[in-house]
Amino acid sequence: MKTKNEIIMERFLFFISVFILLSINVYGQNTFSGKIVYMWNPCQTEPCLPGGVFGLETTSKNYILTINSNWIWTNNKLIVEDIEYSIDDEVEMTGITTVKQDINSNEYTELEIQTIKKVDNNTIVNDNSSWSVLSYVYGADSVGNTAIVGASTDYYFFDGDSIVGDKIYKKLYQYSNEQHTNRILSGFVREENQKTYFVDNKFVPNFSLENILYDFSLEEGNIFEKIKQSADYYGNIYRDTMYFFVQSCDTVIINSEPKKRMILKFSESDLMVDTVIENVGSLHGLLYPLCYICSGGFHELLCYSQNDELFYQNPKYSKCYWSLEDFTSLKKLAVNVCHIFPNPADDIINISCLNNAISRIEIVDIAGKKVYSHTYKEDTIDVSSFSKGLYLLKMYDTKGQVSLLKFIKE
Repeated sequence: MKTKNEIIMERFLFFISVFILLSINVYGQNTFSGKIVYMWNPCQTEPCLPGGVFGLETTSKNYILTINSNWIWTNNKLIVEDIEYSIDDEVEMTGITTVKQDINSNEYTELEIQTIKKVDNNTIVNDNSSWSVLSYVYGADSVGNTAIVGASTDYYFFDGDSIVGDKIYKKLYQYSNEQHTNRILSGFVREENQKTYFVDNKFVPNFSLENILYDFSLEEGNIFEKIKQSADYYGNIYRDTMYFFVQSCDTVIINSEPKKRMILKFSESDLMVDTVIENVGSLHGLLYPLCYICSGGFHELLCYSQNDELFYQNPKYSKCYWSLEDFTSLKKLAVNVCHIFPNPADDIINISCLNNAISRIEIVDIAGKKVYSHTYKEDTIDVSSFSKGLYLLKMYDTKGQVSLLKFIKE
């Protein structure tokens, strides 16, 4: 028969063992962030089987991944709950770790997956992203008036990868019609350290001609270069370089998430050349940064989507595809179809009109006081010195008619 002290000790040991088990199950589960990698099989028995397994590379160490205590052998895709993950995918997972030894007494750590999800850190190159970009040119219509005489919409998207050396590129395709037929390979895109690189398909297979399309590591005040590359009939490559300036950096909300926005200007003037937003890219179109020093027509981003969900739509346009016929139907509208963006604004507003008949611009505050009056020369107005509030912008055309727009200064 057990003594009272033995019974107390037995119960004490029981509760200690339960606490340890609970600690292993509850407190042993941690969160890990890293990249899925290929790892050699850490043999536990002889003979050592060849091959590799999936692992997780973190900033501190590497883990061999298991499901139900079994290693996951590599077959190009890691599939967990019917979702595919690939080598180099950035993921966040929860799991329980166990330290073990191979047949040579070398230690390694297993991580048994409990939950896993992809983490997209890329600024532009994300799977299932698409852009629709409007291009148009002005000319004289049938009665001699200035009008849009040519317009088209291009649809850009990623489909498939190409491995060149140790670099992985996404293939960038485009459609040039609303029916999305006859796709064209535009080029190859990759991303590294917040920089997006582009290789024009016409230069392939010479991938050494990759060009920086976006650099979201830039900060306010930075000067950077853009290189325009072209080739003649004989294959000679020509490179023109110009320098640009990051006027400002801030954050905008895209699909409920904060994204970095940069306002870019020519380095030697106050002329604004572009606004670029993380994930969305240029507000003039995905590939517009290649043409900061190009001549020709006008370009505007209409829509940006991820996984067929619309994340951004140009507030000036009612749909994601426009043709010349759509602009022709606008002729019966007001003399000037103009828009202001961004709105609200904190430093700069841009004015975009469907014709160039504006001769003068005035801005008045909510009290009716005139705070700006200039001959119309540029599409950009600096409002950084304006007080916060509502403003009315008046545009006078060459015939004396007035168009009115409102905007908010933040």
